[in-house]
Amino acid sequence: MGSLGNFTDVVAQIRHCLASSRPPIALIAGPCPPSGLKCVINRKPNTMPNPAANPKPRACKSLNEIKVGDELRQPYTITDADVQKFAEISGDFNPAHFNEDYAKNTVFKGRIAHGMISVAKFSGIFGMDLPGLGAIWGAQSVKFLAPVKLNEPHVAIARAKEVAEKFVIFECWAEDATGKRVLEGEGTLYPIPQKVKDAMAPEALKALMA
Repeated sequence: MGSLGNFTDVVAQIRHCLASSRPPIALIAGPCPPSGLKCVINRKPNTMPNPAANPKPRACKSLNEIKVGDELRQPYTITDADVQKFAEISGDFNPAHFNEDYAKNTVFKGRIAHGMISVAKFSGIFGMDLPGLGAIWGAQSVKFLAPVKLNEPHVAIARAKEVAEKFVIFECWAEDATGKRVLEGEGTLYPIPQKVKDAMAPEALKALMA
């Protein structure tokens, strides 16, 4: 067991370590070498989202503010960076998305994007524009019709097909620059209830909107 003097030195070095750095997430100290304490500050990256840095919804439509035929078109192009990010999230690193030598010998004759990246574009449409703030995406069907090539322009389109008592069914499809559909399906959305929207203070609603 070390002496009180050694313990005092250890505490002093810990205080110095803390004073010269940002507050650590964790302080790990192994057995003290003869020269004193060797401390390692283990910092975890700040992964908490910053709401102020994110885009805000551009619409907040309740059921009675949506009509059959209402439509939103969202242009997009899928890049290599998008494919890499989606693979890290989904765990799908299939060589059809990454290995050109492999992909050129498939039926697609080259690398293709994950189909679900295109489906995800409808999350942006529903959450940001139509219906927008307060909407809940209840269900989605999808049929993949053609591959989505990287670095080529596409557009995701959602059109209100049926307005029911509590939900809206949207026809959803994505197409390439020639108008050829690469996927299609239907989404069921539950817009913000009118009574919930009416109960929100105007300044609170404004703060949440773009």
